[in-house]
Amino acid sequence: MKRVLLGIPQYNVPSHREDHPMGLIFLGSVLKNKGHKVLIYDPRICRKPFAYFMQAFRPHYVGLSVMTDLRKNAFQICKEVKAFDNGIKIILGGSHFTPLSARHALEVYGDYIDFCVLGYGEKALSRIVDGEDSKTIPNLVFREQGEIVETNSEKVVRSEEIIMPDYSLVNLKKYRLRVQYEQSLPLFTSRGCPHSCIFCSAGTFSRNVAFAPAEMVMETIDQIYSLGYRAIFIQDDTFGLHKKNSYAILEYLSKKGIKYSVKSRLEILKDDFMFALKETGCYGIKFGLESIVPHVLENINKCLPLDRLENVLQIGQRLGLKIGVYLLIGNPGESYEDAMATIRYAGSLFERGIEPFAAIGCYIFPGTRLEKISKEEGVINKNFSWANEFCEVRNSLIGYDPVVPIYISKDIGYQELLSLRSEFAKYTQKQIAWGIMRLLPNVVVNPLRSLYHRWFKSDF
Repeated sequence: MKRVLLGIPQYNVPSHREDHPMGLIFLGSVLKNKGHKVLIYDPRICRKPFAYFMQAFRPHYVGLSVMTDLRKNAFQICKEVKAFDNGIKIILGGSHFTPLSARHALEVYGDYIDFCVLGYGEKALSRIVDGEDSKTIPNLVFREQGEIVETNSEKVVRSEEIIMPDYSLVNLKKYRLRVQYEQSLPLFTSRGCPHSCIFCSAGTFSRNVAFAPAEMVMETIDQIYSLGYRAIFIQDDTFGLHKKNSYAILEYLSKKGIKYSVKSRLEILKDDFMFALKETGCYGIKFGLESIVPHVLENINKCLPLDRLENVLQIGQRLGLKIGVYLLIGNPGESYEDAMATIRYAGSLFERGIEPFAAIGCYIFPGTRLEKISKEEGVINKNFSWANEFCEVRNSLIGYDPVVPIYISKDIGYQELLSLRSEFAKYTQKQIAWGIMRLLPNVVVNPLRSLYHRWFKSDF
């Protein structure tokens, strides 16, 4: 039996994220099933530092799930772990690591990192902890005698590799993920994404989508129910791809009396599927739209049937489903006018009671097509290293972390992004103000309505 400490690096800014660390829970579940002792560290809910658990738990292995904005903090933890006990094996994984970014990390921090895992890490981590020869384990990057070794790549995920998560690995009461104001737990029914949007790193994890057997998902739902939860957030990248599985899962959720929310995609939200969602207890649907301009969608390799958009929104509202739409401003080939068209559309969604979530500016992530475009256009240097120091203070002006580069085009620079952020904020402020007024007694609404109209110079 080995002791394995799994963790997330400290966030750069205070995090109000409410989601559970499902990646670590799946990793820990695999190790626990094999008889190893697992401890999960999440700095968002724990006041004690990582060093405290190093001393108390005395792990044989430390595994860190690393996002790109947390890479520097992860490397610092690696140094501290090796200073504490150089014999502890350190394994890094997560969305940040691609073959190139892993090489960058090992070139600079190779004395402190034993392995970088690419893609979904359960199999690789389990085999490392079991003591297998690292050269026989796929999806690893490590140093051996000063040379960087990259093992065979296996990015195909199979259904039989998906296991039930053991939610007991974390303190569930510390998290506040909610569905319609009710505390909920996350549920995955599949892995992978079949699409390849240029800004997203999901496609670097797997070249296929694997679906958990419906029976296993039902067992997981039973586990969630037994823990006292009556709400679930289905967090598949695109729920509904496997219609037979999806309908079986929805029927079971309905049978258990569990309300839920889903993330899906525009072309999947056909009329019959949306009716089924409503009938089985769905509260809300979120999907990515990114832009309302066809050529921008084409540029980012997000081919959506925009002719179905209005139908989906109307049916959703008629059924009483809460709709959320993700938007992304600042894409390659997007002009300021294109961006404003999307923001004005976001304003029209606000007015209809549909919630748009807009990111003003595109992060550049390792392994994405956007990274390649950014190097070709000189946005970042062709020899840019993900292990070197990077800090662009201007990023913070638009609400972004300065340690991750942002795509800046010839049409939309920092000043334009600031302007676009301000334009979107106007709609957000209007929505908040209007929501407050609806809650006020009628005796004060009319005077405020007049002031509101003058302030924003627009009609209700």
